Amino acid sequence: MRLLKANSLFVANQREISAALVGTFLAVSVWYDENADVTEPLSLAELADRLNLPASTVYRHLSYKQREGVEGMGWVEVERSPYDGRRKWVRLTEDGKAMVARLLSIVQ
Repeated sequence: MRLLKANSLFVANQREISAALVGTFLAVSVWYDENADVTEPLSLAELADRLNLPASTVYRHLSYKQREGVEGMGWVEVERSPYDGRRKWVRLTEDGKAMVARLLSIVQ
């Protein structure tokens, strides 16, 4: 029942979200929850390793059609590292943090 309520949050925020996009968002959320005191953001490569997927696939999940992907929903943002332009960082936005809090309140 709690998982159905959690799923309804995703549905309320987007017409249709694939399981892959939800999984990518949850992986970002879990990393930030486990590393709350870390100042450097999560790298796209590290996220890809955690998901056991190629970085190009994870990036596609984050920017899928710009408006339909997780990044397009305003929950995460992807930016280039100021130190190495080839490296991308993934951050939760304030909306993303709010979504995580709402999800945790349902599933805990």
